[in-house]
Amino acid sequence: MDEVAVTEALQTDLNLSKVRIQVKWVESQLYILASRNQGQAINYDLLFARIQTRLEQLQVPIAVFTVYGKVSGSQEPEWKRIGTINLPKSSQTKKTSNRTSQAVKFQPQNIKKIQYIKNIRLHPKQGFLLAFAVSSMILAIWLVWERSQQQELIDQAQSIKKQPFDLNRPYNPDTLEGDRQNVNGKLLRLKTIPNFPVFAYAEAQSLISPLDIRINQINQKLQIERSAANTLDIATKIAVNAEAIIQNSPQTAQKWRLAQTKWLESVAILKTIPNSTFAGIQAQEKIKDYSMRYAAVKLQLKKQLITEAISFVLKTDTGMAIQSEMRDLKNSKVGKIEFMNACTPFVSFNLDPSLVKKQQVELSALAVEMCSYLWNNK
Repeated sequence: MDEVAVTEALQTDLNLSKVRIQVKWVESQLYILASRNQGQAINYDLLFARIQTRLEQLQVPIAVFTVYGKVSGSQEPEWKRIGTINLPKSSQTKKTSNRTSQAVKFQPQNIKKIQYIKNIRLHPKQGFLLAFAVSSMILAIWLVWERSQQQELIDQAQSIKKQPFDLNRPYNPDTLEGDRQNVNGKLLRLKTIPNFPVFAYAEAQSLISPLDIRINQINQKLQIERSAANTLDIATKIAVNAEAIIQNSPQTAQKWRLAQTKWLESVAILKTIPNSTFAGIQAQEKIKDYSMRYAAVKLQLKKQLITEAISFVLKTDTGMAIQSEMRDLKNSKVGKIEFMNACTPFVSFNLDPSLVKKQQVELSALAVEMCSYLWNNK
Protein backbone atom coordinates (compact mmCIF):
# COMPACT_ATOMS: atom_id res chain seq x y z
CA MET A 1 0.00 0.00 0.00
CA ASP A 2 1.39 3.39 -0.96
CA GLU A 3 0.64 7.04 -0.24
CA VAL A 4 -2.00 7.32 -2.95
CA ALA A 5 -3.95 4.35 -1.60
CA VAL A 6 -3.76 5.65 1.98
CA THR A 7 -4.82 9.13 0.84
CA GLU A 8 -7.82 7.81 -1.09
CA ALA A 9 -8.89 5.56 1.78
CA LEU A 10 -8.70 8.37 4.37
CA GLN A 11 -10.32 10.95 2.08
CA THR A 12 -13.24 8.60 1.36
CA ASP A 13 -13.71 7.80 5.04
CA LEU A 14 -13.37 11.45 6.16
CA ASN A 15 -15.35 13.04 3.33
CA LEU A 16 -18.19 13.93 5.70
CA SER A 17 -15.72 15.96 7.78
CA LYS A 18 -15.23 18.29 4.79
CA VAL A 19 -11.43 18.25 5.05
CA ARG A 20 -8.80 17.66 2.36
CA ILE A 21 -6.27 14.96 3.21
CA GLN A 22 -2.62 14.88 2.09
CA VAL A 23 -0.24 12.07 3.04
CA LYS A 24 3.54 11.70 3.10
CA TRP A 25 5.23 8.41 3.99
CA VAL A 26 8.74 8.70 5.42
CA GLU A 27 10.34 5.42 6.54
CA SER A 28 8.21 4.00 9.35
CA GLN A 29 6.33 7.25 9.91
CA LEU A 30 3.28 8.64 8.19
CA TYR A 31 2.56 12.39 8.06
CA ILE A 32 -1.04 13.42 7.42
CA LEU A 33 -2.19 16.99 6.75
CA ALA A 34 -5.91 17.79 7.15
CA SER A 35 -6.92 21.14 5.65
CA ARG A 36 -10.21 22.79 6.58
CA ASN A 37 -11.96 25.75 4.98
CA GLN A 38 -11.91 29.18 6.60
CA GLY A 39 -14.79 29.54 9.07
CA GLN A 40 -15.41 25.78 9.21
CA ALA A 41 -15.30 24.26 12.71
CA ILE A 42 -13.45 20.94 13.04
CA ASN A 43 -13.16 18.65 16.06
CA TYR A 44 -9.53 17.63 15.58
CA ASP A 45 -9.60 15.10 18.41
CA LEU A 46 -12.48 13.21 16.75
CA LEU A 47 -10.78 13.51 13.36
CA PHE A 48 -7.56 12.07 14.83
CA ALA A 49 -9.44 9.10 16.31
CA ARG A 50 -11.11 8.34 12.96
CA ILE A 51 -7.77 8.50 11.14
CA GLN A 52 -6.13 6.18 13.70
CA THR A 53 -8.97 3.65 13.43
CA ARG A 54 -8.84 3.71 9.63
CA LEU A 55 -5.06 3.22 9.52
CA GLU A 56 -5.37 0.21 11.81
CA GLN A 57 -8.09 -1.21 9.56
CA LEU A 58 -5.86 -0.72 6.51
CA GLN A 59 -2.95 -2.39 8.42
CA VAL A 60 -0.54 0.25 7.18
CA PRO A 61 2.98 -0.99 8.11
CA ILE A 62 4.06 2.04 10.13
CA ALA A 63 4.94 2.57 13.77
CA VAL A 64 4.13 6.24 14.22
CA PHE A 65 1.89 8.72 12.45
CA THR A 66 1.47 12.48 12.90
CA VAL A 67 -1.66 14.46 12.06
CA TYR A 68 -1.47 18.19 11.33
CA GLY A 69 -4.52 20.42 11.05
CA LYS A 70 -4.53 23.76 9.29
CA VAL A 71 -6.77 26.30 7.58
CA SER A 72 -6.64 26.24 3.77
CA GLY A 73 -4.29 28.97 2.56
CA SER A 74 -2.47 29.21 5.92
CA GLN A 75 1.30 28.78 5.97
CA GLU A 76 1.45 27.01 9.32
CA PRO A 77 -0.56 24.28 11.06
CA GLU A 78 -2.93 25.19 13.89
CA TRP A 79 -3.05 21.71 15.43
CA LYS A 80 -0.78 18.69 15.72
CA ARG A 81 -0.91 15.28 17.36
CA ILE A 82 1.30 12.21 17.20
CA GLY A 83 -0.10 8.70 17.47
CA THR A 84 0.85 5.05 17.14
CA ILE A 85 -0.86 2.12 15.43
CA ASN A 86 -1.58 -1.23 17.04
CA LEU A 87 -1.09 -3.83 14.28
CA PRO A 88 -0.89 -7.64 14.39
CA LYS A 89 2.67 -8.94 14.64
CA SER A 90 2.44 -10.36 11.13
CA SER A 91 1.60 -6.92 9.77
CA GLN A 92 4.36 -5.27 11.78
CA THR A 93 7.02 -7.62 10.42
CA LYS A 94 5.78 -7.57 6.85
CA LYS A 95 7.98 -5.47 4.61
CA THR A 96 6.60 -3.05 2.14
CA SER A 97 7.53 -4.00 -1.42
CA ASN A 98 9.51 -1.64 -3.60
CA ARG A 99 9.98 0.94 -0.79
CA THR A 100 13.43 2.13 0.17
CA SER A 101 14.80 4.96 2.27
CA GLN A 102 14.04 8.52 1.29
CA ALA A 103 15.48 11.85 2.33
CA VAL A 104 13.07 14.66 1.70
CA LYS A 105 12.35 17.74 3.68
CA PHE A 106 8.92 17.51 5.26
CA GLN A 107 6.70 20.58 5.40
CA PRO A 108 3.07 20.05 6.50
CA GLN A 109 1.93 23.13 4.59
CA ASN A 110 3.46 21.99 1.32
CA ILE A 111 3.37 18.19 0.92
CA LYS A 112 5.20 17.18 -2.26
CA LYS A 113 5.65 13.88 -4.04
CA ILE A 114 8.24 11.63 -2.45
CA GLN A 115 11.12 10.62 -4.69
CA TYR A 116 11.82 7.00 -3.96
CA ILE A 117 15.28 5.47 -4.17
CA LYS A 118 14.77 2.42 -6.34
CA ASN A 119 16.77 -0.50 -7.66
CA ILE A 120 19.78 0.02 -5.37
CA ARG A 121 21.64 -3.19 -4.61
CA LEU A 122 23.76 -2.84 -1.51
CA HIS A 123 25.55 -5.07 0.91
CA PRO A 124 23.22 -5.69 3.91
CA LYS A 125 25.53 -3.75 6.21
CA GLN A 126 25.81 -0.89 3.74
CA GLY A 127 22.06 -0.87 3.33
CA PHE A 128 21.56 -0.65 7.08
CA LEU A 129 24.03 2.20 7.39
CA LEU A 130 22.42 4.07 4.52
CA ALA A 131 18.94 3.60 5.96
CA PHE A 132 20.16 4.77 9.36
CA ALA A 133 21.85 7.82 7.84
CA VAL A 134 18.80 8.76 5.78
CA SER A 135 16.48 8.28 8.75
CA SER A 136 18.74 10.39 10.94
CA MET A 137 18.83 13.14 8.32
CA ILE A 138 15.06 13.14 7.94
CA LEU A 139 14.63 13.26 11.71
CA ALA A 140 17.12 16.13 11.95
CA ILE A 141 15.33 18.06 9.21
CA TRP A 142 11.99 17.54 10.90
CA LEU A 143 13.38 18.59 14.30
CA VAL A 144 14.85 21.76 12.81
CA TRP A 145 11.59 22.59 11.08
CA GLU A 146 9.51 21.83 14.17
CA ARG A 147 11.82 23.86 16.42
CA SER A 148 11.69 26.81 14.01
CA GLN A 149 7.89 26.69 14.08
CA GLN A 150 7.96 26.63 17.86
CA GLN A 151 10.37 29.57 18.00
CA GLU A 152 8.15 31.58 15.69
CA LEU A 153 5.22 30.83 17.98
CA ILE A 154 7.28 31.82 21.06
CA ASP A 155 8.26 35.12 19.44
CA GLN A 156 4.64 35.90 18.57
CA ALA A 157 3.49 35.04 22.10
CA GLN A 158 6.19 37.24 23.64
CA SER A 159 5.14 40.09 21.37
CA ILE A 160 1.55 39.73 22.62
CA LYS A 161 2.78 39.66 26.22
CA LYS A 162 4.73 42.91 25.75
CA GLN A 163 1.85 44.77 24.12
CA PRO A 164 0.01 46.92 26.71
CA PHE A 165 -3.69 46.39 27.18
CA ASP A 166 -5.65 49.26 28.77
CA LEU A 167 -9.16 48.42 29.95
CA ASN A 168 -9.91 52.16 30.15
CA ARG A 169 -9.41 52.92 26.46
CA PRO A 170 -11.93 52.28 23.68
CA TYR A 171 -11.56 49.15 21.52
CA ASN A 172 -13.55 48.20 18.45
CA PRO A 173 -15.46 45.01 19.40
CA ASP A 174 -14.71 43.42 16.02
CA THR A 175 -10.98 44.05 16.49
CA LEU A 176 -11.15 42.67 20.01
CA GLU A 177 -12.84 39.49 18.79
CA GLY A 178 -10.07 39.02 16.24
CA ASP A 179 -7.43 39.57 18.94
CA ARG A 180 -9.18 37.09 21.22
CA GLN A 181 -9.16 34.38 18.56
CA ASN A 182 -5.51 35.09 17.73
CA VAL A 183 -4.32 34.93 21.35
CA ASN A 184 -6.44 31.87 22.08
CA GLY A 185 -4.97 30.10 19.06
CA LYS A 186 -1.42 30.89 20.20
CA LEU A 187 -2.27 29.72 23.72
CA LEU A 188 -3.63 26.38 22.54
CA ARG A 189 -0.53 25.77 20.41
CA LEU A 190 1.79 26.63 23.30
CA LYS A 191 0.07 24.00 25.42
CA THR A 192 0.69 21.31 22.78
CA ILE A 193 4.49 21.69 22.73
CA PRO A 194 5.82 18.45 24.27
CA ASN A 195 8.52 18.24 26.91
CA PHE A 196 11.17 16.84 24.56
CA PRO A 197 14.85 17.74 24.27
CA VAL A 198 15.60 20.73 21.99
CA PHE A 199 11.89 21.67 21.99
CA ALA A 200 10.75 25.08 23.36
CA TYR A 201 8.79 23.49 26.19
CA ALA A 202 10.14 25.72 29.00
CA GLU A 203 9.60 28.93 27.04
CA ALA A 204 6.08 27.82 26.13
CA GLN A 205 5.18 27.06 29.75
CA SER A 206 6.43 30.48 30.86
CA LEU A 207 4.12 32.20 28.36
CA ILE A 208 0.93 30.26 29.10
CA SER A 209 0.07 32.26 32.23
CA PRO A 210 0.60 35.73 30.64
CA LEU A 211 -1.53 34.76 27.64
CA ASP A 212 -4.21 33.38 29.94
CA ILE A 213 -4.28 36.76 31.68
CA ARG A 214 -4.48 38.54 28.32
CA ILE A 215 -7.39 36.34 27.25
CA ASN A 216 -9.25 37.23 30.47
CA GLN A 217 -8.55 40.95 29.89
CA ILE A 218 -9.83 40.77 26.33
CA ASN A 219 -12.95 38.84 27.37
CA GLN A 220 -13.67 41.38 30.11
CA LYS A 221 -13.24 44.34 27.77
CA LEU A 222 -15.16 42.60 24.99
CA GLN A 223 -18.12 42.14 27.33
CA ILE A 224 -18.03 45.85 28.25
CA GLU A 225 -17.75 46.92 24.62
CA ARG A 226 -20.60 44.66 23.49
CA SER A 227 -22.83 45.91 26.31
CA ALA A 228 -22.07 49.52 25.34
CA ALA A 229 -22.76 48.77 21.67
CA ASN A 230 -26.08 47.18 22.61
CA THR A 231 -27.03 50.25 24.67
CA LEU A 232 -26.11 52.52 21.77
CA ASP A 233 -28.30 50.46 19.47
CA ILE A 234 -31.26 50.75 21.86
CA ALA A 235 -30.87 54.54 22.14
CA THR A 236 -30.60 54.89 18.36
CA LYS A 237 -33.79 52.90 17.77
CA ILE A 238 -35.68 55.11 20.26
CA ALA A 239 -34.41 58.21 18.42
CA VAL A 240 -35.58 56.81 15.08
CA ASN A 241 -38.99 56.18 16.63
CA ALA A 242 -39.11 59.76 17.95
CA GLU A 243 -38.38 61.11 14.49
CA ALA A 244 -41.07 58.95 12.91
CA ILE A 245 -43.77 60.12 15.34
CA ILE A 246 -43.86 63.68 13.98
CA GLN A 247 -43.43 62.80 10.32
CA ASN A 248 -47.11 62.33 9.60
CA SER A 249 -49.84 65.00 9.85
CA PRO A 250 -51.65 66.20 11.83
CA GLN A 251 -48.89 67.17 14.24
CA THR A 252 -50.85 67.45 17.45
CA ALA A 253 -49.56 68.41 20.89
CA GLN A 254 -49.92 64.77 21.89
CA LYS A 255 -47.51 63.71 19.12
CA TRP A 256 -45.01 66.45 19.96
CA ARG A 257 -45.15 65.48 23.64
CA LEU A 258 -44.55 61.82 22.82
CA ALA A 259 -41.64 62.70 20.52
CA GLN A 260 -40.18 64.94 23.23
CA THR A 261 -40.34 62.05 25.71
CA LYS A 262 -38.61 59.72 23.24
CA TRP A 263 -35.76 62.17 22.54
CA LEU A 264 -35.27 62.73 26.25
CA GLU A 265 -35.24 58.98 26.89
CA SER A 266 -32.72 58.40 24.12
CA VAL A 267 -30.35 61.07 25.46
CA ALA A 268 -30.63 59.66 28.98
CA ILE A 269 -29.69 56.17 27.76
CA LEU A 270 -26.74 57.52 25.75
CA LYS A 271 -25.39 59.22 28.87
CA THR A 272 -25.10 55.80 30.59
CA ILE A 273 -22.57 54.55 28.01
CA PRO A 274 -19.01 54.76 29.40
CA ASN A 275 -16.73 57.21 27.61
CA SER A 276 -13.98 54.56 27.72
CA THR A 277 -15.81 52.41 25.15
CA PHE A 278 -15.88 52.44 21.37
CA ALA A 279 -19.64 53.05 21.46
CA GLY A 280 -19.08 55.87 23.98
CA ILE A 281 -17.31 57.93 21.33
CA GLN A 282 -20.34 57.66 19.04
CA ALA A 283 -22.67 58.26 21.98
CA GLN A 284 -21.11 61.67 22.71
CA GLU A 285 -21.80 62.83 19.16
CA LYS A 286 -25.36 61.54 19.30
CA ILE A 287 -25.98 63.25 22.65
CA LYS A 288 -25.23 66.63 21.04
CA ASP A 289 -27.45 65.90 18.05
CA TYR A 290 -30.34 64.42 20.03
CA SER A 291 -30.23 67.23 22.62
CA MET A 292 -30.74 69.80 19.86
CA ARG A 293 -33.58 67.77 18.43
CA TYR A 294 -35.13 67.51 21.89
CA ALA A 295 -34.94 71.30 22.34
CA ALA A 296 -36.56 71.86 18.93
CA VAL A 297 -39.38 69.44 19.69
CA LYS A 298 -39.91 71.02 23.11
CA LEU A 299 -40.33 74.44 21.45
CA GLN A 300 -42.75 73.01 18.88
CA LEU A 301 -44.76 71.39 21.68
CA LYS A 302 -45.06 74.74 23.45
CA LYS A 303 -46.31 76.41 20.26
CA GLN A 304 -48.74 73.59 19.55
CA LEU A 305 -50.17 73.73 23.08
CA ILE A 306 -50.81 77.48 22.75
CA THR A 307 -52.42 77.00 19.32
CA GLU A 308 -54.74 74.33 20.68
CA ALA A 309 -55.45 76.41 23.82
CA ILE A 310 -56.47 79.46 21.69
CA SER A 311 -58.74 77.25 19.61
CA PHE A 312 -60.34 75.90 22.79
CA VAL A 313 -60.74 79.25 24.58
CA LEU A 314 -62.30 81.05 21.61
CA LYS A 315 -65.12 78.48 21.61
CA THR A 316 -66.06 79.28 25.21
CA ASP A 317 -68.41 82.11 26.27
CA THR A 318 -65.46 84.05 27.69
CA GLY A 319 -63.56 83.62 24.46
CA MET A 320 -66.51 84.83 22.38
CA ALA A 321 -66.87 87.92 24.60
CA ILE A 322 -63.15 88.68 24.23
CA GLN A 323 -63.42 88.32 20.44
CA SER A 324 -66.31 90.82 20.40
CA GLU A 325 -64.47 93.41 22.49
CA MET A 326 -61.30 93.09 20.45
CA ARG A 327 -63.21 93.31 17.20
CA ASP A 328 -64.63 96.66 18.31
CA LEU A 329 -61.15 97.81 19.38
CA LYS A 330 -59.69 96.80 16.04
CA ASN A 331 -62.48 98.60 14.15
CA SER A 332 -61.60 101.82 15.99
CA LYS A 333 -58.63 102.05 13.65
CA VAL A 334 -55.93 101.64 16.32
CA GLY A 335 -52.46 100.41 15.32
CA LYS A 336 -51.11 97.01 16.17
CA ILE A 337 -48.98 98.21 19.06
CA GLU A 338 -51.93 100.03 20.65
CA PHE A 339 -54.09 96.97 20.01
CA MET A 340 -51.62 94.58 21.67
CA ASN A 341 -51.11 96.92 24.63
CA ALA A 342 -54.85 97.01 25.25
CA CYS A 343 -55.65 93.40 24.34
CA THR A 344 -53.01 91.56 26.37
CA PRO A 345 -54.01 92.76 29.86
CA PHE A 346 -57.71 92.49 28.93
CA VAL A 347 -57.34 88.83 27.95
CA SER A 348 -55.19 88.05 30.99
CA PHE A 349 -57.77 89.59 33.29
CA ASN A 350 -60.79 87.84 31.78
CA LEU A 351 -59.43 84.31 31.29
CA ASP A 352 -59.98 81.81 34.09
CA PRO A 353 -56.53 80.72 35.39
CA SER A 354 -57.81 77.21 36.17
CA LEU A 355 -59.04 76.89 32.59
CA VAL A 356 -55.67 78.00 31.24
CA LYS A 357 -53.85 75.62 33.56
CA LYS A 358 -55.75 72.67 32.13
CA GLN A 359 -54.40 73.61 28.71
CA GLN A 360 -50.83 73.26 30.10
CA VAL A 361 -49.77 76.75 28.99
CA GLU A 362 -48.76 79.96 30.76
CA LEU A 363 -51.41 82.67 31.02
CA SER A 364 -49.11 85.48 29.92
CA ALA A 365 -47.90 83.55 26.86
CA LEU A 366 -51.45 82.57 25.95
CA ALA A 367 -52.66 86.17 26.23
CA VAL A 368 -49.93 87.46 23.90
CA GLU A 369 -50.45 84.75 21.29
CA MET A 370 -54.23 85.06 21.48
CA CYS A 371 -54.12 88.83 20.92
CA SER A 372 -51.73 88.34 17.99
CA TYR A 373 -54.16 85.81 16.55
CA LEU A 374 -57.10 88.21 16.96
CA TRP A 375 -55.16 91.02 15.26
CA ASN A 376 -54.21 88.87 12.27
CA ASN A 377 -57.67 87.37 11.77
CA LYS A 378 -60.80 89.30 10.93
